[in-house]
Amino acid sequence: MAVRRPPIARASPGRLTPSNEALSWLLPLRKNFAGAPASSTCLKASAVPPGEAIMTTASAAPRSERGVSVPPSADGGEPPSSSLHEAATSARQTVRSTTETRQNMSHQRYTAPPRWSTGRWRHNAGYPTLNPPEQSRKDDLMRRISALRLGSRARFEDRWSGTVTAIEITEDWEAVNVVVEGGFLFWRSSVRLPLSAASDWTDDSVTFTCTSRQAFGHEVPPVAVPSRPIGGDTPASAPGVSIAGALIDQNDHKVREIIFSRGVTGHVRIPVADVRFEGKTLALTVQPKALPQYRSDDEIGRSIQRAIREDNGLTADDKRGLHFDVEGGIVAMSGNARLEIARERVIEIVQAISGVTSVNDASHDDLNLETAIGLALDRAGVGRHSQVYARSSLGNVLLYGYAPSGAARDDAVRVTAAVDGVREVASRLETQPAAA
Repeated sequence: MAVRRPPIARASPGRLTPSNEALSWLLPLRKNFAGAPASSTCLKASAVPPGEAIMTTASAAPRSERGVSVPPSADGGEPPSSSLHEAATSARQTVRSTTETRQNMSHQRYTAPPRWSTGRWRHNAGYPTLNPPEQSRKDDLMRRISALRLGSRARFEDRWSGTVTAIEITEDWEAVNVVVEGGFLFWRSSVRLPLSAASDWTDDSVTFTCTSRQAFGHEVPPVAVPSRPIGGDTPASAPGVSIAGALIDQNDHKVREIIFSRGVTGHVRIPVADVRFEGKTLALTVQPKALPQYRSDDEIGRSIQRAIREDNGLTADDKRGLHFDVEGGIVAMSGNARLEIARERVIEIVQAISGVTSVNDASHDDLNLETAIGLALDRAGVGRHSQVYARSSLGNVLLYGYAPSGAARDDAVRVTAAVDGVREVASRLETQPAAA
């Protein structure tokens, strides 16, 4: 004769039964935690302050193997509420003591804050590479020199309208006004706008801080100083060349170089020191064939990226650890490499790319970086009673050894993180009191 078992009482969602009333303050989690049996169900406290969450496992494993030991009730059923609260208090104290222990551990990690670059083109731009001292030095080496090209589109606050046809300069080569021509077919008009009204310019566009109605309505007056325009119709002394634009410093609006077009052969650039006006003609003191080729920053950046990627003499770490900023043909190299010979190889590759005028190296290699860290620790007096060793891997520094106190250990991390070229510091320094 079959024996019918009584139906098992099941709790519907949102209702509490006597069997789970004591567990009403716990919320079930649908995942297993590391170290718990595969069949365990993890419960998380909901009425616990942040940072003091309690996790306990309920499974078929013996109670001695669980995270919290809960005494069973007398009838073998669910434990009483008082036992659960005692277990929760014990677990909270355990978690709190574990957190304090982890905070007092000698394994520390310091990550340098994100850094950014002002370059027009940046290879792997989202990667933080420069320390603040390096950034200031790099800003001194590479100024905001951008190309203002003839034929660039004019962008106003309301729309795109017109193109740049000429640039007005003074006797000391300061750009003061820009001539913009707009319209279509026979209804075309030109307007002179001050360069100070332009917030930015690139190889293909110039952005103004006014509307097109204000600009072509002559509501933005030009700078009234003696000047002369340079444009595509300005005659040059060298045959077969014409003015295509100028490289202008966005800080003081000084013209640094003139861009000339040689037709299908491309563009060249010449410093303003090598040109002069003879009446309305722009005379060149050098031959156009001897001038360096001009290429936009985007073109140079893509060429650098392709040349570095295709070079077989560099390791994958060197290719991903070095970064480049291009502005006005000037390349600033930063980041980290394994060896110094790799940095020298990269500089040779970049200098061989057409359009690059100079390379400013602000990168670091692991060997010299470890030496700089050792010297910095010695100057700071950290090594007097400590034995600290540093190992660098593309700017990620690992400190190991021992320090006499926690304060000395923190000083070692702080001094190391301030060294130029350090991206991250991981400390495995142990606290060992110095011998008397």
